[in-house]
Amino acid sequence: MGTQTYFNDTEIEGPRDIALGPDGNLWFTNDQNSIGRITPSGVVTSYTAPGLLFPSAIAAGAGPHLWFMVDQGIGRIGTAGDITIFPAPVALGGGIAKGPDGNMWFTAHWQYAGRVGRITPSGVVSIFTDNVGTFPGPIAAGPGGQMWFSDSIGVGKVSMSGTVTHTAGGFRGIAKGPDGSMWSTGGTSVQRTTAAGVVSAFNVTDALAVSLLGIAAGPDGNMWVTAQGTASLFQVTMSGSVTEFANTGPGTNEPVRIAAGPDGNVWFTVQGSNSIGRIVPGVVVKGSQYHPVDPSRLLDSRNTTGSWNGALVAGEPLDLQVTGRGGLSNVPASAAAVVMNVTATGGSADSFLTVYPAGTATPNSSNLNFGKGQTIANLVTVGVGTSGRVSFANAIGDIDVVADVVGYYDDGTGSGDLYTGVTPRRLLDSRTPTGGWNAKLIAGTPRDLPVRQPSNLNGVPSTATAVIVNVTITGGTAGSFVSVWPSGVAQPNVSNLNFGVGQTIPNLAIVKIGDDDAIRIANAVGGVDVIIDVVGYFDPSGGSRFYPIYPTRILDDRVPTGLSGPWGPGQTRALLVAGGAGTNIPVGATGIVANVTATGGTAGSFITVFPNGVPTPGSSNLNFGVGQTIPNLVTVKVAADGKIAFYNRLGQVDIIADAVGYYSPS
Repeated sequence: MGTQTYFNDTEIEGPRDIALGPDGNLWFTNDQNSIGRITPSGVVTSYTAPGLLFPSAIAAGAGPHLWFMVDQGIGRIGTAGDITIFPAPVALGGGIAKGPDGNMWFTAHWQYAGRVGRITPSGVVSIFTDNVGTFPGPIAAGPGGQMWFSDSIGVGKVSMSGTVTHTAGGFRGIAKGPDGSMWSTGGTSVQRTTAAGVVSAFNVTDALAVSLLGIAAGPDGNMWVTAQGTASLFQVTMSGSVTEFANTGPGTNEPVRIAAGPDGNVWFTVQGSNSIGRIVPGVVVKGSQYHPVDPSRLLDSRNTTGSWNGALVAGEPLDLQVTGRGGLSNVPASAAAVVMNVTATGGSADSFLTVYPAGTATPNSSNLNFGKGQTIANLVTVGVGTSGRVSFANAIGDIDVVADVVGYYDDGTGSGDLYTGVTPRRLLDSRTPTGGWNAKLIAGTPRDLPVRQPSNLNGVPSTATAVIVNVTITGGTAGSFVSVWPSGVAQPNVSNLNFGVGQTIPNLAIVKIGDDDAIRIANAVGGVDVIIDVVGYFDPSGGSRFYPIYPTRILDDRVPTGLSGPWGPGQTRALLVAGGAGTNIPVGATGIVANVTATGGTAGSFITVFPNGVPTPGSSNLNFGVGQTIPNLVTVKVAADGKIAFYNRLGQVDIIADAVGYYSPS
């Protein structure tokens, strides 16, 4: 814990503010009139443009852009490096952050001292005249759908209509904490302000010459703080316990601003050293074993199941209790990760869901992309966070969420099942004799599919307890949903795949194997063809343990991260994942779990993900239409060279992959 790495580069010239970008990289402002980008592996690029003077206060905005402040205006930079400067009436200074309304909100502490403003994605500026204090600084989205800011007289909040209220204090940095409160810095202490305005202060250091400055929520569920007057970083828990980490970088230069990175680490700028630092928070994980359970519903926000009783609103993450729910989930308090089928329905806007351990910062990743009004599902593997909970965040608008648990990973001390990956193989295609159905799955007539040897010679041994399959439906005669569960037990109130008439859509399923070595599949309405490809299994007699990791973007060919440029028709490309830079997946990993998203396809097509070095299997992981953005969880065996391969059938398509865990025999 606390291991530090420093990156020095000629294009890092007096770094100040730093933020995580929508491309999975860190972006920072330079004193020398440029904007810098640093990848998780430490590759630095800088960008400049006319009017880019004294940039500061950078933050991610809507779409592929970040916003920052300059001497006489507000700047916007795309992830490709394109810069636009929007002039402001006077010099602004202060801070900037994305609001729940999709606009960027900023504070002004020069000629416009005591003002807040808003700029739309197209560059239209509004400035509110309410007195918000002297020299307002950093600003951040917080509880209540409001923007929270710090200034020399306290901590305040501003509504989307511009109404300002204040609490006591006098602070210099502000960030939303994993507990939903706003944490701010100043002097030698940090202050926590709840949504109700209850204030608590925690002393961080007794050094009177120190003034705390930057603050950010780390991926470990704690707040991380920088300070002027010291070369240290400070970790502050939700209860106020403090750990100090001395700067091990060049000289005794001071860390300035700080941000959670896409790699599970904390990143910071270092004043006067022309360097960017990274510190490992020290999240300790043990190799876990899998425990399949009979599927059960944990959450339906349309009713009282899960206690939400309402839609998930953008900018207001909600937690779900997943452990200790008795016979409902059978997930014990000791579970390290949980596997759930998550369905989004009735969204008010095109958006995406992110599911992550409660008590940690919202990662730069997605689990489920959906269109307005669409109903769509995806399997999610997520680490269990604070008090046995997981968090759900929605990007835009509001959305109802349904979650069905199918299994969990223990804390490494249990006696469960181990993973073995296989080269994908087709078990069933109801349009053909493969699997023996030879016909659509008709509503009200569930059918069984044998998955274990000797009933079905597919590489799944008789000792296996659960099977990992990719389920694809196509050609449905009505809007409906398909459920998959162990044969021999009553049909549970769960779903795995929702689809419209004629739609082709896949979803990964981890299914406990039931009677007669089989799994059972049912369709709710009409008839539909079903395709099932096996990709692995769980077995108590041998295999690999699971290691959850902080959601990490390992591939985005648009940036590029991992690989560059879209896939062409019939193209197969390999990606180094085990031991690859910035993946957090070690050499020797036997399999990975990743959310794979296709976007911008020029033709209806499918993607197959498989171990590198083997012939392309006759299976698919992800089906998509022209221009569609659609994700699917993928569990894939890693080849001996540490690589996995991606194949695209038709047209061009961009591929994104966010790793959430890996399997290893040790």
